[in-house]
Amino acid sequence: MELLVDKDEVYLFKKLKSRLPKKGHFVEIGARDGKDHCYTLSKEKWSGHCIEANPEIAVVLKKNFENNNNVKCFNYAITNEDKNVIFYIESHHNSGTSSLYESRANATDAKLNRIIKKKSKCSGKKIKYFCRTRKY
Repeated sequence: MELLVDKDEVYLFKKLKSRLPKKGHFVEIGARDGKDHCYTLSKEKWSGHCIEANPEIAVVLKKNFENNNNVKCFNYAITNEDKNVIFYIESHHNSGTSSLYESRANATDAKLNRIIKKKSKCSGKKIKYFCRTRKY
């Protein structure tokens, strides 16, 4: 089932991409390693912000875009206040599944074999932080 969700997302992105302008700016929240939409748009000469809360994955994300001056990568969670937060990561750390809510993190889904059990700390920022025109 997880694979179908990813295929649906890729399909929708391809449909949307054909309608996008040739140049633009994107903000990807939960960018994971950036090899999906961020990478595709950056190759089309878009600029953007890739935001990933999981510090282990954010290191990989930053490495993947270290030679691209048009894409800025951040290790933040998007929150309603600028503050440090604890979030919960599923046991398979590279999957990208995480939540700021412990109730979701304690749930298991046998079909997807997900058990979210790891806590991590991260700085939280409001989305408007990334929408301002500024140099980071």
